[in-house]
Amino acid sequence: MKQSQIKSAETSKINEDEYGPLSGEKPYCDMFLSKTSVKPPYNLYLPRKMQKWLPSSGAPVVLTCGKYKWDVFYGGEKSYHKFNRTEWKKFVTDKNLKEGDAVVFELTECSANKIDLRVIVLRDDLPYELIIKDEDKEGARSDNPIILG
Repeated sequence: MKQSQIKSAETSKINEDEYGPLSGEKPYCDMFLSKTSVKPPYNLYLPRKMQKWLPSSGAPVVLTCGKYKWDVFYGGEKSYHKFNRTEWKKFVTDKNLKEGDAVVFELTECSANKIDLRVIVLRDDLPYELIIKDEDKEGARSDNPIILG
């Protein structure tokens, strides 16, 4: 299937939780988003760890995040392993992604004609309750860490 044959950057609802554990059986990668992946030129290069599982010639991709999905095109080797800019920009805009946010891509299905990636977004900003304001509080300094367990 060629890029022109898929509906680019359309969203539609599906029934899935936005967060949840990875399957543990499927390939995945995680990455922090750089300025150029969330602002012009909207380039998202998939890490080598994921490239080895994807078709080198590229293929249509369905990004599933929460209750929604987005159609994008993965260009393979000829695009240096990145998504179509216009379609990726739609995902970035819809999810309000910012520089420093992290994404986890889990490969749920892959063939020469279709790639399904489950996406988990981890925000760069912490909830107000977790921000340490007093230097004497546990975790505010390296010599006073928060101990888990």
